[in-house]
Amino acid sequence: MKNIQFIFLMSLASILALGCSKAPQEVAKDGSDKAIDANSSEKHDQKDASKALPAAKEEKKAIYVELIDPIFINLPASPGKKGGEHFLEVELILQTANSSVEGYAEKMKADVKAMVISIGALREKELLFKQDEKAMLAKEIAIGLSSLFDPELTMTYLQYQQTDELNPQTIGRLKAMGLFPRVAKVELSNEALIGARALSLKDLPVQAVLFKKFKMQ
Repeated sequence: MKNIQFIFLMSLASILALGCSKAPQEVAKDGSDKAIDANSSEKHDQKDASKALPAAKEEKKAIYVELIDPIFINLPASPGKKGGEHFLEVELILQTANSSVEGYAEKMKADVKAMVISIGALREKELLFKQDEKAMLAKEIAIGLSSLFDPELTMTYLQYQQTDELNPQTIGRLKAMGLFPRVAKVELSNEALIGARALSLKDLPVQAVLFKKFKMQ
């Protein structure tokens, strides 16, 4: 009888020992599974979040095109002042995002020079000593040169430019140059109209003009 009890107790102990040894494994397995599920869910959330982010708008890198030849601009004497005529010597660097501008500038060298001279000749010497007038001249030259390289885009910009883009003096000079549209605005669809009104100098072939040399004589 004692032998039977001993065997029963030993069997019971073995069963309990086996159960205890499996329990931690099952707990560890459950914990591991949960960890894997959590990582998988986190990766899935990150993937969904990346889809929700808007694609970054690619900005074109600025290109600087140096015009090698200096340009001499005759400046008329200011009304009521003596001293005769003066001239302004400039060397220009064009800022653009269009790699074709350098080729245009070289191919149309005579037209580029004529445009710069024509725009500059409308200015009085005394005014060009002011920094804001100098900046305005640079903007007008940029628009004038853009009209040589892409007439249609420049015309659209001038027709629908925002009021803070150009001041009345600039518009007056561009009209005197024949650059500003003389005809009524063309009827556009709503989508095209929004695009036209959103145009800025940054959209033109020549975004800006930098003076490498600006010498008055």
